[in-house]
Order: sequence, then structure tokens, then C-alpha cells
Amino acid sequence: NWSIASDLSFNCRFDITDIGDSIFTISTNVPFQNSKVKDSEKESDQGFTLKKALEDIQKKLESSSKTASGTVQTKTINFKNTVGSIEFNYFRNKHGSPTKQHVEGKDKKGNIFRTYVRFGDIVDQLMNRLYIITSKSTRDDAANGSTKSVPIVLPHSSFSIGGAEIKTVDTGATNASGDKIDTPAKPVSVISNHPYLLSTDPDICLLPGQVGAAPYDVKSALSDSKRGGGHITSRSFPSGIDANSDLLFNCSNGNAAKINQAATENYDETKKKAGLLANIFVNLQMMKDICEQSATVGDFLRAVTDKLNNACGDIWAFHWSCTDEHPGVMTCMDMNFYWGGAVTTVGLPVANLSGIVKSLN
Repeated sequence: NWSIASDLSFNCRFDITDIGDSIFTISTNVPFQNSKVKDSEKESDQGFTLKKALEDIQKKLESSSKTASGTVQTKTINFKNTVGSIEFNYFRNKHGSPTKQHVEGKDKKGNIFRTYVRFGDIVDQLMNRLYIITSKSTRDDAANGSTKSVPIVLPHSSFSIGGAEIKTVDTGATNASGDKIDTPAKPVSVISNHPYLLSTDPDICLLPGQVGAAPYDVKSALSDSKRGGGHITSRSFPSGIDANSDLLFNCSNGNAAKINQAATENYDETKKKAGLLANIFVNLQMMKDICEQSATVGDFLRAVTDKLNNACGDIWAFHWSCTDEHPGVMTCMDMNFYWGGAVTTVGLPVANLSGIVKSLN
């Protein structure tokens, strides 16, 4: 932008935007751009948006599991367009006092079911299928002349918060001991954790492996009639969400070594200092409600992570942005988290003309 000042000089302004940030400004109401819909199909199928995708997920997960199995399950959902098939990890839990009185939202026995979906499956799988920014030059078919749909290898902009399967790439670098240092192929959102951290609002989320068992032992305390308990039973307690070790919220030693090998040589997963954002199981109904009120993709993701933070005692300081190591890939960082628990010190040279410090007193 430019304008002419009163002394006939030019005032110029340059707005520079990272291409990775542009994925956050996409409207959630814009239909999937690669969707091929026939004129004969229903109007509701012609606008495949994030809201429609979440509705389809809820419908298919709840129809295939009308009861609460009490364990984490996987289901592949085939969408009716070029989004394709996506495998989701989900958990269904039953709560509410048994009664034959019919209440809206409950079954005939008065039970209410919550359906949780792993957050990494929503961000890394579903949202990348819907909103990834690419071009012909970033697809495999540009090199081999194929006209068939093939996986995108170098998208201009995408999402990544990591997950249970953390892949690394060889950088060719070594540490002081001569050990090879690999880095994650895509950003992994590692956030703060604590031995006593759990979600206080199951209507928002659950932390796999941290749902009120040891060291709290909430289940035993509330089930003990001698202590005035009896308010919780095995059918409503979400203990089954900690069965799969690959999906636990607490970051393991193995994952810590893959994510940040050089800074985690003494990392001890038993102390629960780090957690994986992608492994939080989020209430699907809550995400649907947020989507209806969100104008952009950024609004949706920020609102969801704000809800997660509120449910877990405001322990995190979430910030969605791209990193220098992975330009164009939008990820979520916890500004309160540092490997080893110490704040990283950044040195600012003062006796250097090229430094950013111009004065010191």
C-alpha cells in the first residue's frame, strides 16, 4: 500500500503474511473445494463443510456403538466425496443415574452417552483433508504426468500436532557424544503435564491414562459406601480409556527421544512432565457446538484448545503458529512448556553493531 504525504514524499506499507498462516483464515462454512457432487444429490450433501464432517462422524460412531464399550475403539469412516476414508480413535462413556423415566437426550434407562474423538485425528487427518493448501506442482502427479489423485507430498500449508505415531527424519547432525540426531518429520505439540493433572469437565475432554485413578483413586473413594460414596460405578468410570499405551496423554521416554533427543537425555516419563496434545480425547458434541459458532478455521481451533485449557486448570498457554523448522505447517505450542522444566535462555549480544540491543542501562 502507498500514499503521498503533504511534502510529496511517499508513505509505503508492506503486509507480509506467512503462507502457513493463510490456512487459519479459511471459513469453516466454505464447502470442501475438491468435492465432486452430482446435481442429483441432496442439497445437504453438496456443501461438505467441517460441521457436516463432524455430524457424519458423530452419526456413524454412535450408530455403530449404541452402548458404551468402556474401551478405546477405532473405526474407519468413508466420506461421500474425495475426502476419502479416515480412521478415528474414539471412546464412548455412559453416565447419568439409571431411571426408566424418559428424558430428552437419554435412553430408556436414563443413561447419557458421551462420544470422544482423539484430537490428533481431527486436526492431522480430517482438517488436513478439508483445508490443506496445495497446487499441482506440489503433488506427485506433477512429476510423473499422472492425472490420478495421489497423496500430497509438499503442501504449501497444512496442520500437524503430532500423535501416537511420531515419524522422524535423518538430519545428518550429531550431538556432543557423537550420537545421531533425528528430528520429527512434522511438528509435534508437546505440552505441560503434571502427576496430578486430569480433566475436571468430562463434557469437554478426557486425558487418557489420567482420569482419576491412582494417585487420586477417585473411583474407590466415591464407591465406598462407608464414606458416604456410592455415586460412581464401574460402568460410568472412564477407566477403559487408559488401556492403549500408544494413546496415553503422558509423553513416553521413546516419544521424547524422537521429538527432542538432544534435550531429553534424562527425561523420565514417570514424573509426567510432558504430554501430547494430539492424544487428548475431545467430546465430539462440544466440537460440533463450537464449529457452529466459528467463522474461520482459526476460530474453531483456538476455541477448542481454550476449552481444553479451562477443563484442565489453565495449565497451558496455547499458541497456534508455524515454526522455523517446519515453515507452512500450522501447529499448536504451549508457551508454558520447556523440556527439563527450565526456561531457555536467549543471549542478546550488546557489544555488537549487528545486534538488536541498541542501548543498555
